[in-house]
Amino acid sequence: MIKLLEHLLKLKCWDGERERNQGHWKGEIRTFRRQIKDELQDSPSLKPYILEIFDLCYQEARKEASDRSQLIIDLFPLIPIGSLEQILDENWFPVYQACVQE
Repeated sequence: MIKLLEHLLKLKCWDGERERNQGHWKGEIRTFRRQIKDELQDSPSLKPYILEIFDLCYQEARKEASDRSQLIIDLFPLIPIGSLEQILDENWFPVYQACVQE
């Protein structure tokens, strides 16, 4: 879940690498979504657990995205960029928002 959220955050905010890497990030996002959906299909009882840890995973993803992009963490939205249902929806991608570091 953290890697999925990290890539969604990079797609949303990392202006300097978006044009060059968005295809790769979208491919990774699809792979992570498929892996999570497969796990949920095999073990439906995991869904409440994922809901329980979603906010924590999102905050960890912000840290990862900040580390990888070398942008300050405050440039990444504090509140999750989508619901769990959106995050797992294969057709949903966040609206691009240039994050500018001053």
